[in-house]
Amino acid sequence: MSAPFLGHRKSLVEVPGMRRAVAVVLLFLSPFFVVYAQTDAQRALNSEPESRQVQRMGENMKNPQQRSPGAVDQTISIRQMNGLMDRLEDRLNREARACNFCPEKQDELSELIRQRVGFVNSTSQILGHDRAPFLMNLAGITPSESRWTNIRLALGEASNAVRAHCARFNGPQEQYCRNNGGMRIAGEHENAWATCFQKNNWVEDSSKRRAYEACMSATDPFTKMCEHDRKAGMSCPYFTVLSSDVHELHYYHDRWNTDPNRLPATAVIISNQPAHVTLLEPVIATMPSGPNTGFTLTVRGRLDNALDGEYSGGLNPTTGTISVIAPEVTEGLKGSVELLPAGIEVPITVTLGPLGGSPANGGQLSLQVIGQKVGPSKDGQLITQNISREIRWPAPGTVLMAANSPLSFATQCGCPYSMTIAEFRKRAAARAAAPPAATLASRVILMGSRIQTVLMEPITVSGIQSGKRFHAQLNVDMDLPRGSNSRNDAMELKRGTDVYLKVNDTNQVMFGGHMGQLAIDYVVVSGRQVPLSTPAWPLQFATRDPNSRSRVPIVDVVLPVGDTKWFDVAEQAEVSTAGMAPDQN
Repeated sequence: MSAPFLGHRKSLVEVPGMRRAVAVVLLFLSPFFVVYAQTDAQRALNSEPESRQVQRMGENMKNPQQRSPGAVDQTISIRQMNGLMDRLEDRLNREARACNFCPEKQDELSELIRQRVGFVNSTSQILGHDRAPFLMNLAGITPSESRWTNIRLALGEASNAVRAHCARFNGPQEQYCRNNGGMRIAGEHENAWATCFQKNNWVEDSSKRRAYEACMSATDPFTKMCEHDRKAGMSCPYFTVLSSDVHELHYYHDRWNTDPNRLPATAVIISNQPAHVTLLEPVIATMPSGPNTGFTLTVRGRLDNALDGEYSGGLNPTTGTISVIAPEVTEGLKGSVELLPAGIEVPITVTLGPLGGSPANGGQLSLQVIGQKVGPSKDGQLITQNISREIRWPAPGTVLMAANSPLSFATQCGCPYSMTIAEFRKRAAARAAAPPAATLASRVILMGSRIQTVLMEPITVSGIQSGKRFHAQLNVDMDLPRGSNSRNDAMELKRGTDVYLKVNDTNQVMFGGHMGQLAIDYVVVSGRQVPLSTPAWPLQFATRDPNSRSRVPIVDVVLPVGDTKWFDVAEQAEVSTAGMAPDQN
Protein backbone atom coordinates (compact mmCIF):
# COMPACT_ATOMS: atom_id res chain seq x y z
CA MET A 1 0.00 0.00 0.00
CA SER A 2 2.95 2.36 0.43
CA ALA A 3 3.72 2.88 -3.28
CA PRO A 4 0.60 4.93 -4.10
CA PHE A 5 1.20 7.16 -1.12
CA LEU A 6 4.76 7.85 -2.18
CA GLY A 7 3.49 8.72 -5.66
CA HIS A 8 0.97 11.20 -4.27
CA ARG A 9 3.59 12.78 -2.06
CA LYS A 10 5.78 13.40 -5.11
CA SER A 11 2.90 15.06 -6.96
CA LEU A 12 2.74 17.77 -4.33
CA VAL A 13 5.62 19.68 -5.88
CA GLU A 14 4.52 19.08 -9.47
CA VAL A 15 1.28 21.03 -9.31
CA PRO A 16 1.71 24.70 -10.24
CA GLY A 17 0.00 27.46 -8.23
CA MET A 18 -0.57 25.39 -5.04
CA ARG A 19 0.78 27.88 -2.55
CA ARG A 20 -1.89 27.71 0.11
CA ALA A 21 -1.36 24.85 2.50
CA VAL A 22 -4.95 23.68 2.38
CA ALA A 23 -4.86 23.45 -1.41
CA VAL A 24 -1.69 21.35 -1.24
CA VAL A 25 -3.30 19.07 1.30
CA LEU A 26 -6.44 18.62 -0.77
CA LEU A 27 -4.46 17.78 -3.92
CA PHE A 28 -2.51 15.19 -1.94
CA LEU A 29 -5.76 13.59 -0.80
CA SER A 30 -7.33 13.26 -4.26
CA PRO A 31 -6.73 9.80 -5.81
CA PHE A 32 -6.19 7.78 -2.66
CA PHE A 33 -7.85 4.51 -3.53
CA VAL A 34 -5.82 3.45 -6.55
CA VAL A 35 -3.92 0.31 -5.53
CA TYR A 36 -1.73 -2.14 -7.38
CA ALA A 37 -3.78 -5.27 -8.04
CA GLN A 38 -1.60 -7.94 -6.44
CA THR A 39 -4.17 -10.14 -4.73
CA ASP A 40 -7.65 -11.37 -5.55
CA ALA A 41 -9.06 -9.03 -2.89
CA GLN A 42 -7.27 -6.01 -4.36
CA ARG A 43 -8.39 -6.87 -7.89
CA ALA A 44 -11.96 -7.30 -6.70
CA LEU A 45 -11.79 -4.00 -4.85
CA ASN A 46 -10.47 -2.15 -7.90
CA SER A 47 -13.30 -3.49 -10.01
CA GLU A 48 -16.06 -2.24 -7.72
CA PRO A 49 -18.11 0.59 -9.33
CA GLU A 50 -17.43 2.95 -6.42
CA SER A 51 -13.67 2.37 -6.73
CA ARG A 52 -13.74 2.95 -10.49
CA GLN A 53 -15.65 6.20 -10.00
CA VAL A 54 -13.16 7.37 -7.38
CA GLN A 55 -10.29 6.57 -9.73
CA ARG A 56 -11.89 8.57 -12.55
CA MET A 57 -12.42 11.55 -10.24
CA GLY A 58 -8.80 11.39 -9.14
CA GLU A 59 -7.50 11.28 -12.70
CA ASN A 60 -9.63 14.26 -13.64
CA MET A 61 -8.24 16.22 -10.71
CA LYS A 62 -4.67 15.49 -11.86
CA ASN A 63 -5.24 16.08 -15.59
CA PRO A 64 -2.93 18.98 -16.53
CA GLN A 65 -5.08 19.88 -19.58
CA GLN A 66 -7.96 20.89 -17.32
CA ARG A 67 -8.20 24.01 -15.25
CA SER A 68 -6.68 23.41 -11.82
CA PRO A 69 -9.60 23.33 -9.37
CA GLY A 70 -9.67 25.62 -6.39
CA ALA A 71 -9.61 24.56 -2.76
CA VAL A 72 -13.41 24.65 -2.45
CA ASP A 73 -13.87 22.44 -5.52
CA GLN A 74 -11.17 20.09 -4.26
CA THR A 75 -12.92 19.85 -0.91
CA ILE A 76 -16.23 18.98 -2.57
CA SER A 77 -14.55 16.32 -4.70
CA ILE A 78 -12.76 14.78 -1.73
CA ARG A 79 -15.99 14.63 0.24
CA GLN A 80 -17.73 12.96 -2.71
CA MET A 81 -14.92 10.41 -3.05
CA ASN A 82 -14.99 9.67 0.65
CA GLY A 83 -18.77 9.29 0.53
CA LEU A 84 -18.37 6.71 -2.24
CA MET A 85 -15.94 4.75 -0.10
CA ASP A 86 -18.34 4.91 2.84
CA ARG A 87 -21.04 3.50 0.61
CA LEU A 88 -18.75 0.76 -0.64
CA GLU A 89 -17.68 -0.16 2.88
CA ASP A 90 -21.29 -0.36 4.01
CA ARG A 91 -22.27 -2.54 1.05
CA LEU A 92 -19.35 -4.92 1.53
CA ASN A 93 -20.24 -5.23 5.20
CA ARG A 94 -23.78 -6.27 4.30
CA GLU A 95 -22.62 -8.67 1.61
CA ALA A 96 -20.03 -10.26 3.90
CA ARG A 97 -22.66 -10.81 6.58
CA ALA A 98 -25.13 -12.19 4.06
CA CYS A 99 -22.67 -14.91 3.00
CA ASN A 100 -21.70 -15.67 6.61
CA PHE A 101 -18.37 -13.87 6.19
CA CYS A 102 -17.25 -15.94 3.24
CA PRO A 103 -13.54 -15.44 2.40
CA GLU A 104 -14.01 -13.67 -0.95
CA LYS A 105 -16.21 -10.91 0.50
CA GLN A 106 -14.53 -10.69 3.87
CA ASP A 107 -11.07 -10.45 2.30
CA GLU A 108 -12.25 -7.60 0.09
CA LEU A 109 -13.84 -5.76 3.04
CA SER A 110 -10.74 -6.16 5.20
CA GLU A 111 -8.57 -4.90 2.32
CA LEU A 112 -10.73 -1.80 1.92
CA ILE A 113 -10.60 -0.95 5.61
CA ARG A 114 -6.82 -1.50 5.72
CA GLN A 115 -6.38 0.93 2.84
CA ARG A 116 -8.59 3.56 4.44
CA VAL A 117 -6.88 3.26 7.82
CA GLY A 118 -3.42 3.37 6.21
CA PHE A 119 -4.37 6.43 4.22
CA VAL A 120 -5.56 8.33 7.30
CA ASN A 121 -2.42 7.39 9.26
CA SER A 122 -0.08 8.41 6.42
CA THR A 123 -1.93 11.67 5.86
CA SER A 124 -1.74 12.51 9.54
CA GLN A 125 2.03 11.94 9.59
CA ILE A 126 2.63 14.10 6.52
CA LEU A 127 0.42 16.96 7.64
CA GLY A 128 1.71 16.95 11.18
CA HIS A 129 -0.41 15.93 14.11
CA ASP A 130 -1.18 19.53 15.08
CA ARG A 131 -2.85 20.38 11.75
CA ALA A 132 -4.06 16.98 10.57
CA PRO A 133 -7.31 16.66 12.54
CA PHE A 134 -8.70 19.99 11.35
CA LEU A 135 -7.68 19.59 7.70
CA MET A 136 -8.90 15.99 7.46
CA ASN A 137 -12.22 16.98 9.05
CA LEU A 138 -12.44 19.85 6.57
CA ALA A 139 -11.87 17.50 3.64
CA GLY A 140 -14.34 14.93 4.97
CA ILE A 141 -11.65 12.26 5.39
CA THR A 142 -12.50 11.84 9.05
CA PRO A 143 -15.90 12.55 10.61
CA SER A 144 -16.33 15.89 12.33
CA GLU A 145 -18.03 14.12 15.25
CA SER A 146 -18.12 10.48 16.29
CA ARG A 147 -18.72 8.27 19.28
CA TRP A 148 -15.05 8.76 20.13
CA THR A 149 -15.23 12.56 20.25
CA ASN A 150 -18.72 12.71 21.76
CA ILE A 151 -19.43 9.89 24.18
CA ARG A 152 -23.10 10.83 24.26
CA LEU A 153 -23.53 9.61 20.67
CA ALA A 154 -22.64 6.13 21.87
CA LEU A 155 -24.98 6.56 24.81
CA GLY A 156 -27.84 7.64 22.55
CA GLU A 157 -27.28 4.69 20.22
CA ALA A 158 -27.59 2.21 23.09
CA SER A 159 -30.45 4.07 24.75
CA ASN A 160 -32.53 4.05 21.56
CA ALA A 161 -31.99 0.32 21.10
CA VAL A 162 -32.86 -0.41 24.74
CA ARG A 163 -35.97 1.78 24.53
CA ALA A 164 -37.23 -0.10 21.48
CA HIS A 165 -36.40 -3.44 23.08
CA CYS A 166 -38.09 -2.66 26.39
CA ALA A 167 -41.25 -1.41 24.70
CA ARG A 168 -41.90 -5.05 23.78
CA PHE A 169 -39.92 -7.03 26.37
CA ASN A 170 -40.15 -5.61 29.86
CA GLY A 171 -40.28 -8.56 32.21
CA PRO A 172 -38.37 -8.99 35.46
CA GLN A 173 -35.54 -10.66 33.56
CA GLU A 174 -34.93 -7.60 31.41
CA GLN A 175 -32.36 -5.92 33.63
CA TYR A 176 -31.52 -3.19 31.11
CA CYS A 177 -35.12 -1.99 31.07
CA ARG A 178 -34.63 -0.54 34.54
CA ASN A 179 -32.23 1.80 36.29
CA ASN A 180 -30.64 3.68 33.42
CA GLY A 181 -30.09 0.55 31.34
CA GLY A 182 -29.03 2.52 28.26
CA MET A 183 -25.93 3.80 29.99
CA ARG A 184 -25.04 0.41 31.41
CA ILE A 185 -25.41 -1.44 28.13
CA ALA A 186 -23.51 1.28 26.25
CA GLY A 187 -20.48 0.88 28.50
CA GLU A 188 -20.57 -2.91 28.66
CA HIS A 189 -21.09 -3.15 24.91
CA GLU A 190 -18.19 -0.88 24.05
CA ASN A 191 -15.80 -2.73 26.33
CA ALA A 192 -16.85 -6.11 24.92
CA TRP A 193 -16.55 -4.72 21.40
CA ALA A 194 -12.99 -3.53 21.99
CA THR A 195 -11.96 -6.76 23.71
CA CYS A 196 -13.33 -8.97 20.94
CA PHE A 197 -11.68 -6.90 18.22
CA GLN A 198 -8.30 -6.75 19.94
CA LYS A 199 -8.36 -10.56 20.29
CA ASN A 200 -9.70 -11.11 16.77
CA ASN A 201 -8.50 -8.25 14.56
CA TRP A 202 -10.22 -9.25 11.34
CA VAL A 203 -9.04 -6.11 9.54
CA GLU A 204 -5.45 -7.36 9.71
CA ASP A 205 -6.46 -11.03 9.36
CA SER A 206 -9.81 -11.49 7.61
CA SER A 207 -10.01 -15.14 8.73
CA LYS A 208 -10.71 -13.94 12.30
CA ARG A 209 -14.05 -12.37 11.43
CA ARG A 210 -16.14 -15.36 12.50
CA ALA A 211 -14.23 -15.67 15.77
CA TYR A 212 -14.88 -11.99 16.39
CA GLU A 213 -18.62 -12.43 15.79
CA ALA A 214 -18.73 -15.44 18.12
CA CYS A 215 -16.96 -13.42 20.80
CA MET A 216 -19.52 -10.61 20.47
CA SER A 217 -22.44 -13.04 20.69
CA ALA A 218 -20.98 -14.55 23.84
CA THR A 219 -19.88 -11.41 25.72
CA ASP A 220 -21.65 -8.33 24.36
CA PRO A 221 -25.06 -7.60 25.95
CA PHE A 222 -25.98 -5.30 23.06
CA THR A 223 -25.41 -8.09 20.51
CA LYS A 224 -27.36 -10.56 22.66
CA MET A 225 -30.27 -8.15 22.98
CA CYS A 226 -30.37 -7.48 19.24
CA GLU A 227 -30.17 -11.17 18.37
CA HIS A 228 -33.14 -11.73 20.69
CA ASP A 229 -35.08 -8.91 19.04
CA ARG A 230 -34.36 -10.09 15.50
CA LYS A 231 -35.64 -13.57 16.32
CA ALA A 232 -38.86 -11.91 17.49
CA GLY A 233 -39.15 -10.02 14.21
CA MET A 234 -37.97 -6.67 15.56
CA SER A 235 -35.36 -4.51 13.90
CA CYS A 236 -32.09 -3.92 15.73
CA PRO A 237 -28.83 -2.58 14.28
CA TYR A 238 -25.90 -4.81 13.44
CA PHE A 239 -22.81 -3.52 15.08
CA THR A 240 -19.53 -3.85 13.26
CA VAL A 241 -16.14 -2.20 12.97
CA LEU A 242 -15.82 0.70 10.53
CA SER A 243 -12.57 2.08 9.20
CA SER A 244 -12.99 5.12 11.48
CA ASP A 245 -13.12 2.79 14.53
CA VAL A 246 -9.99 0.72 13.98
CA HIS A 247 -7.45 3.09 15.50
CA GLU A 248 -9.66 3.83 18.52
CA LEU A 249 -10.37 0.16 19.18
CA HIS A 250 -6.71 -0.78 18.86
CA TYR A 251 -5.76 1.64 21.65
CA TYR A 252 -9.06 1.46 23.53
CA HIS A 253 -9.24 1.89 27.30
CA ASP A 254 -12.30 1.55 29.50
CA ARG A 255 -13.70 5.05 29.16
CA TRP A 256 -16.98 3.98 30.81
CA ASN A 257 -15.41 2.57 33.98
CA THR A 258 -17.51 -0.58 34.21
CA ASP A 259 -14.96 -2.48 36.30
CA PRO A 260 -16.53 -2.76 39.79
CA ASN A 261 -13.09 -2.62 41.36
CA ARG A 262 -12.37 0.80 39.84
CA LEU A 263 -15.76 2.49 39.82
CA PRO A 264 -15.45 6.10 40.97
CA ALA A 265 -17.69 7.62 43.59
CA THR A 266 -17.56 11.39 43.55
CA ALA A 267 -18.48 12.93 46.89
CA VAL A 268 -19.18 16.62 47.39
CA ILE A 269 -19.01 18.68 50.55
CA ILE A 270 -22.51 19.03 51.93
CA SER A 271 -23.62 22.62 51.47
CA ASN A 272 -24.64 24.86 54.35
CA GLN A 273 -23.00 22.75 57.03
CA PRO A 274 -21.13 24.64 59.74
CA ALA A 275 -17.40 25.11 59.50
CA HIS A 276 -16.15 26.33 62.87
CA VAL A 277 -12.76 27.98 62.62
CA THR A 278 -10.36 29.45 65.17
CA LEU A 279 -8.01 32.21 64.07
CA LEU A 280 -4.37 31.18 64.41
CA GLU A 281 -3.15 34.73 63.95
CA PRO A 282 -4.68 38.17 64.43
CA VAL A 283 -6.36 40.18 61.69
CA ILE A 284 -4.41 43.44 61.52
CA ALA A 285 -5.40 46.39 59.35
CA THR A 286 -2.82 47.13 56.67
CA MET A 287 -2.05 50.31 54.79
CA PRO A 288 -4.87 51.02 52.28
CA SER A 289 -3.88 50.85 48.62
CA GLY A 290 -5.60 54.18 47.95
CA PRO A 291 -7.38 57.04 49.73
CA ASN A 292 -10.83 55.46 49.49
CA THR A 293 -9.91 51.80 49.29
CA GLY A 294 -9.31 49.10 51.84
CA PHE A 295 -7.22 45.96 51.72
CA THR A 296 -7.32 42.21 51.18
CA LEU A 297 -5.18 39.75 53.07
CA THR A 298 -5.11 36.07 54.04
CA VAL A 299 -4.77 34.76 57.58
CA ARG A 300 -4.44 31.25 58.92
CA GLY A 301 -7.23 29.46 60.69
CA ARG A 302 -7.88 26.02 62.17
CA LEU A 303 -10.95 23.97 61.30
CA ASP A 304 -12.40 22.80 64.61
CA ASN A 305 -14.98 20.34 63.29
CA ALA A 306 -14.87 17.74 60.54
CA LEU A 307 -16.74 18.44 57.32
CA ASP A 308 -18.79 15.73 55.67
CA GLY A 309 -19.67 14.92 52.08
CA GLU A 310 -22.29 12.88 50.29
CA TYR A 311 -22.35 10.75 47.16
CA SER A 312 -23.05 12.74 44.01
CA GLY A 313 -22.78 10.11 41.28
CA GLY A 314 -20.25 8.48 38.99
CA LEU A 315 -19.51 11.38 36.64
CA ASN A 316 -15.90 12.43 36.99
CA PRO A 317 -16.13 16.26 37.15
CA THR A 318 -12.58 16.70 35.87
CA THR A 319 -12.51 14.39 32.84
CA GLY A 320 -16.20 14.08 32.07
CA THR A 321 -15.90 10.29 32.00
CA ILE A 322 -19.22 8.55 32.48
CA SER A 323 -19.37 5.65 34.91
CA VAL A 324 -21.80 2.84 34.29
CA ILE A 325 -22.85 1.90 37.79
CA ALA A 326 -25.49 -0.72 38.39
CA PRO A 327 -28.02 0.13 41.13
CA GLU A 328 -26.96 -2.86 43.18
CA VAL A 329 -23.42 -1.46 43.20
CA THR A 330 -24.45 1.99 44.41
CA GLU A 331 -26.96 0.74 46.96
CA GLY A 332 -26.09 2.11 50.38
CA LEU A 333 -24.12 5.11 49.09
CA LYS A 334 -26.52 7.56 50.69
CA GLY A 335 -24.60 7.98 53.90
CA SER A 336 -22.13 10.73 54.68
CA VAL A 337 -18.35 10.49 54.67
CA GLU A 338 -15.73 12.66 56.30
CA LEU A 339 -13.93 14.70 53.65
CA LEU A 340 -12.01 17.20 55.79
CA PRO A 341 -10.92 16.25 59.30
CA ALA A 342 -10.95 18.56 62.30
CA GLY A 343 -7.66 20.23 63.12
CA ILE A 344 -6.48 21.04 59.59
CA GLU A 345 -5.34 24.51 58.65
CA VAL A 346 -7.50 26.61 56.33
CA PRO A 347 -6.87 30.00 54.70
CA ILE A 348 -9.23 32.86 55.53
CA THR A 349 -9.50 35.72 53.05
CA VAL A 350 -10.12 39.02 54.81
CA THR A 351 -11.35 42.08 52.89
CA LEU A 352 -12.07 45.60 54.12
CA GLY A 353 -13.91 48.12 51.97
CA PRO A 354 -15.45 51.52 52.69
CA LEU A 355 -19.16 51.81 53.35
CA GLY A 356 -21.01 54.01 50.91
CA GLY A 357 -17.79 54.65 49.02
CA SER A 358 -16.17 56.63 51.84
CA PRO A 359 -14.15 55.56 54.89
CA ALA A 360 -15.95 58.32 56.79
CA ASN A 361 -19.00 56.02 56.85
CA GLY A 362 -16.99 53.15 58.29
CA GLY A 363 -15.86 49.88 56.78
CA GLN A 364 -17.32 46.53 55.72
CA LEU A 365 -15.11 43.72 57.05
CA SER A 366 -15.68 40.45 55.17
CA LEU A 367 -14.21 37.03 55.90
CA GLN A 368 -14.39 33.85 53.82
CA VAL A 369 -12.54 30.54 53.65
CA ILE A 370 -11.25 29.95 50.12
CA GLY A 371 -8.88 26.99 49.98
CA GLN A 372 -7.84 25.02 46.90
CA LYS A 373 -5.46 22.52 48.53
CA VAL A 374 -6.58 21.88 52.08
CA GLY A 375 -6.54 18.78 54.20
CA PRO A 376 -4.76 15.47 53.56
CA SER A 377 -6.01 15.19 49.96
CA LYS A 378 -4.04 16.98 47.27
CA ASP A 379 -7.25 17.99 45.52
CA GLY A 380 -8.98 19.09 48.71
CA GLN A 381 -11.07 22.24 48.30
CA LEU A 382 -13.16 24.30 50.66
CA ILE A 383 -15.17 27.42 49.95
CA THR A 384 -17.54 28.89 52.50
CA GLN A 385 -20.15 31.57 52.56
CA ASN A 386 -19.01 35.05 53.39
CA ILE A 387 -19.54 36.61 56.81
CA SER A 388 -19.28 40.34 57.31
CA ARG A 389 -19.55 43.06 59.91
CA GLU A 390 -19.51 46.84 59.91
CA ILE A 391 -16.69 48.57 61.78
CA ARG A 392 -15.21 52.01 62.16
CA TRP A 393 -12.53 52.74 59.60
CA PRO A 394 -9.32 51.51 61.25
CA ALA A 395 -5.88 53.03 61.29
CA PRO A 396 -3.09 50.86 59.86
CA GLY A 397 -1.83 48.44 62.50
CA THR A 398 -5.18 48.18 64.32
CA VAL A 399 -5.95 44.66 65.54
CA LEU A 400 -9.39 43.98 64.10
CA MET A 401 -9.67 40.42 65.40
CA ALA A 402 -7.40 38.79 67.94
CA ALA A 403 -5.77 35.39 67.54
CA ASN A 404 -7.91 32.51 68.89
CA SER A 405 -11.11 34.35 67.95
CA PRO A 406 -13.87 31.91 66.93
CA LEU A 407 -15.63 32.15 63.59
CA SER A 408 -18.43 30.09 62.14
CA PHE A 409 -18.85 29.77 58.38
CA ALA A 410 -21.29 27.81 56.24
CA THR A 411 -20.00 25.66 53.38
CA GLN A 412 -21.25 26.58 49.93
CA CYS A 413 -19.02 25.22 47.17
CA GLY A 414 -20.20 21.61 46.82
CA CYS A 415 -16.49 20.92 46.22
CA PRO A 416 -15.94 17.46 44.60
CA TYR A 417 -13.69 14.77 46.03
CA SER A 418 -12.91 11.70 43.89
CA MET A 419 -12.60 8.22 45.35
CA THR A 420 -13.63 4.68 44.52
CA ILE A 421 -16.91 3.17 45.59
CA ALA A 422 -14.99 0.82 47.88
CA GLU A 423 -13.33 3.78 49.58
CA PHE A 424 -16.65 5.61 49.90
CA ARG A 425 -18.21 2.57 51.60
CA LYS A 426 -15.27 2.33 53.97
CA ARG A 427 -15.51 6.00 54.92
CA ALA A 428 -19.30 5.84 55.26
CA ALA A 429 -18.99 2.88 57.64
CA ALA A 430 -16.40 4.77 59.70
CA ARG A 431 -18.62 7.86 59.88
CA ALA A 432 -21.63 5.77 60.92
CA ALA A 433 -19.57 4.10 63.66
CA ALA A 434 -18.18 7.40 64.95
CA PRO A 435 -20.63 10.25 64.19
CA PRO A 436 -19.53 13.83 64.88
CA ALA A 437 -19.87 15.05 68.44
CA ALA A 438 -23.34 16.27 69.32
CA THR A 439 -22.02 19.37 71.09
CA LEU A 440 -20.01 22.17 69.52
CA ALA A 441 -17.75 24.76 71.06
CA SER A 442 -20.07 27.49 69.87
CA ARG A 443 -23.49 28.05 68.40
CA VAL A 444 -24.43 30.74 65.90
CA ILE A 445 -27.16 33.32 65.65
CA LEU A 446 -27.29 33.38 61.87
CA MET A 447 -27.24 36.47 59.73
CA GLY A 448 -30.65 36.78 58.09
CA SER A 449 -32.57 35.51 61.10
CA ARG A 450 -35.66 37.59 62.03
CA ILE A 451 -36.70 38.60 65.53
CA GLN A 452 -40.00 40.07 66.64
CA THR A 453 -39.74 41.91 69.94
CA VAL A 454 -42.43 43.11 72.34
CA LEU A 455 -41.63 45.88 74.81
CA MET A 456 -41.83 44.93 78.47
CA GLU A 457 -41.32 48.57 79.50
CA PRO A 458 -41.93 51.85 77.70
CA ILE A 459 -39.26 53.68 75.74
CA THR A 460 -39.09 57.14 77.24
CA VAL A 461 -37.37 60.40 76.40
CA SER A 462 -35.73 60.49 79.79
CA GLY A 463 -34.49 56.93 79.31
CA ILE A 464 -33.06 57.77 75.89
CA GLN A 465 -31.25 60.81 77.25
CA SER A 466 -29.73 58.77 80.09
CA GLY A 467 -28.47 56.02 77.71
CA LYS A 468 -30.86 53.39 79.08
CA ARG A 469 -31.29 49.97 77.43
CA PHE A 470 -34.98 49.09 77.18
CA HIS A 471 -36.20 45.64 78.17
CA ALA A 472 -38.13 43.58 75.59
CA GLN A 473 -38.70 39.92 74.86
CA LEU A 474 -39.10 37.76 71.79
CA ASN A 475 -42.78 37.79 70.93
CA VAL A 476 -42.46 34.59 68.83
CA ASP A 477 -39.72 32.04 68.19
CA MET A 478 -36.88 33.37 66.03
CA ASP A 479 -37.46 32.97 62.28
CA LEU A 480 -34.35 31.28 60.84
CA PRO A 481 -33.15 32.04 57.30
CA ARG A 482 -34.14 29.67 54.54
CA GLY A 483 -31.96 26.56 54.29
CA SER A 484 -30.54 26.84 57.80
CA ASN A 485 -32.47 23.85 59.14
CA SER A 486 -29.63 21.58 57.96
CA ARG A 487 -27.13 23.31 60.26
CA ASN A 488 -26.61 21.70 63.63
CA ASP A 489 -25.04 24.84 65.07
CA ALA A 490 -27.80 27.33 64.27
CA MET A 491 -29.27 28.90 67.41
CA GLU A 492 -33.00 29.49 67.39
CA LEU A 493 -33.93 31.94 70.12
CA LYS A 494 -37.27 31.05 71.64
CA ARG A 495 -40.25 33.16 72.55
CA GLY A 496 -39.66 34.92 75.87
CA THR A 497 -35.91 35.37 75.36
CA ASP A 498 -34.84 38.66 76.95
CA VAL A 499 -33.84 41.35 74.48
CA TYR A 500 -32.53 44.85 75.20
CA LEU A 501 -33.06 47.72 72.78
CA LYS A 502 -31.11 50.94 72.41
CA VAL A 503 -31.89 54.31 70.86
CA ASN A 504 -29.16 56.44 69.30
CA ASP A 505 -30.03 60.15 69.11
CA THR A 506 -28.59 60.96 65.69
CA ASN A 507 -30.15 64.26 64.71
CA GLN A 508 -30.99 67.01 67.23
CA VAL A 509 -32.70 69.98 65.55
CA MET A 510 -34.24 73.28 66.65
CA PHE A 511 -37.23 73.48 68.93
CA GLY A 512 -36.36 70.18 70.61
CA GLY A 513 -37.09 67.83 67.68
CA HIS A 514 -34.96 64.68 67.59
CA MET A 515 -34.49 61.79 65.16
CA GLY A 516 -33.33 58.57 66.76
CA GLN A 517 -32.55 55.02 65.62
CA LEU A 518 -33.98 52.03 67.45
CA ALA A 519 -32.10 48.72 67.23
CA ILE A 520 -31.34 45.60 69.26
CA ASP A 521 -28.33 46.02 71.51
CA TYR A 522 -28.06 42.48 72.85
CA VAL A 523 -29.98 39.34 73.75
CA VAL A 524 -29.54 37.31 76.91
CA VAL A 525 -28.53 33.67 76.47
CA SER A 526 -27.92 31.57 79.61
CA GLY A 527 -27.38 34.76 81.59
CA ARG A 528 -24.84 36.19 79.13
CA GLN A 529 -25.19 39.25 76.97
CA VAL A 530 -24.77 38.46 73.26
CA PRO A 531 -24.48 41.64 71.14
CA LEU A 532 -26.50 41.68 67.93
CA SER A 533 -26.26 43.95 64.91
CA THR A 534 -29.60 44.81 63.30
CA PRO A 535 -30.82 47.57 60.97
CA ALA A 536 -32.48 50.35 62.97
CA TRP A 537 -36.01 51.71 63.01
CA PRO A 538 -36.36 55.52 62.77
CA LEU A 539 -37.74 57.01 65.96
CA GLN A 540 -38.87 60.62 66.43
CA PHE A 541 -39.28 62.29 69.80
CA ALA A 542 -39.18 65.78 71.24
CA THR A 543 -37.54 67.53 74.17
CA ARG A 544 -38.31 70.97 75.63
CA ASP A 545 -36.07 73.82 74.58
CA PRO A 546 -34.50 75.22 77.78
CA ASN A 547 -35.39 78.78 76.70
CA SER A 548 -38.91 77.95 75.63
CA ARG A 549 -41.82 79.54 77.54
CA SER A 550 -44.35 77.14 76.03
CA ARG A 551 -46.57 75.45 78.56
CA VAL A 552 -47.42 72.56 76.17
CA PRO A 553 -46.37 69.38 78.02
CA ILE A 554 -43.72 67.18 76.45
CA VAL A 555 -44.79 63.51 76.24
CA ASP A 556 -42.14 61.33 77.87
CA VAL A 557 -43.31 57.98 76.47
CA VAL A 558 -42.12 57.42 72.91
CA LEU A 559 -43.17 53.75 72.54
CA PRO A 560 -45.53 52.06 75.01
CA VAL A 561 -45.39 48.65 76.67
CA GLY A 562 -46.53 45.96 74.23
CA ASP A 563 -45.21 47.69 71.12
CA THR A 564 -43.84 45.10 68.64
CA LYS A 565 -41.09 45.43 66.06
CA TRP A 566 -39.39 43.08 63.60
CA PHE A 567 -35.59 43.14 63.40
CA ASP A 568 -33.27 41.36 60.95
CA VAL A 569 -29.94 40.05 62.19
CA ALA A 570 -27.35 41.78 60.01
CA GLU A 571 -24.21 40.06 61.29
CA GLN A 572 -23.55 36.54 62.44
CA ALA A 573 -23.01 36.23 66.20
CA GLU A 574 -20.99 33.51 67.93
CA VAL A 575 -22.34 32.12 71.20
CA SER A 576 -20.03 29.93 73.29
CA THR A 577 -21.69 26.72 74.45
CA ALA A 578 -19.73 26.74 77.72
CA GLY A 579 -22.23 26.92 80.56
CA MET A 580 -25.16 27.04 78.16
CA ALA A 581 -28.44 25.57 79.35
CA PRO A 582 -29.13 22.06 77.94
CA ASP A 583 -32.26 23.17 76.11
CA GLN A 584 -30.23 25.82 74.24
CA ASN A 585 -27.14 23.75 73.47
